[in-house]
Amino acid sequence: MSHQFKVGDSVVLKPNQKDVDTGADISGWQARVKEVQPEHGNILLQFDSITLKNLPPGYVEQGEEAGFAWSEYYLFPDDIEPATPRDTLADVDRVIGQLQSEYAWVHLGPEGRAIAEILKGVDPQDEGAILERWETHLKKVLRFPFKAEVAEFQERGPIPTDAKVMVRSMTMVDDMRGIIVEVAYQDNRYHFPLCDLEATDKRSDIHDYIMEYAVWHANR
Repeated sequence: MSHQFKVGDSVVLKPNQKDVDTGADISGWQARVKEVQPEHGNILLQFDSITLKNLPPGYVEQGEEAGFAWSEYYLFPDDIEPATPRDTLADVDRVIGQLQSEYAWVHLGPEGRAIAEILKGVDPQDEGAILERWETHLKKVLRFPFKAEVAEFQERGPIPTDAKVMVRSMTMVDDMRGIIVEVAYQDNRYHFPLCDLEATDKRSDIHDYIMEYAVWHANR
């Protein structure tokens, strides 16, 4: 007869268990019962903090890109057995928060992985700290001046969509518009949001740096 598990019980996955999404061997992983679903005959588990800290390389990234919950797993009662708790729920929440912060952007592809690296260690809820990190990063990697074009639709203003400009410098950081740069256009100079620009040399590092920032800004 199967063990009667209840919410909060600590369990360990029995041998010969494979993750159906990634093929990873999940035997011996430890978790807690998060939800019992007698109507389906299965159990929703939440991995404990020690298991989460030791997930196989790429596991969280695959989960973020594919959209499956990497911190949880469904199994049947016969696939698990009782275990002694190794941590607290607060430990689990803390580790999940750390991993979410580290992998929050990977679903956006190459730009997302670059964004995750740039923002590593920054509180994802601290918008000011995030903008400060971007400012520091872009000041380090951008080389002024450089040619760019307006890549985002401009409903109004002196610089139209598709206009070619010369980007002269970074001038300020705005809470709403992000990094502001000074651009030269038709013998005049204007302050313009960097996220609306694209470097004209699409093979340059500068093009990639601005694209990474623009992808972040569009998904912030």
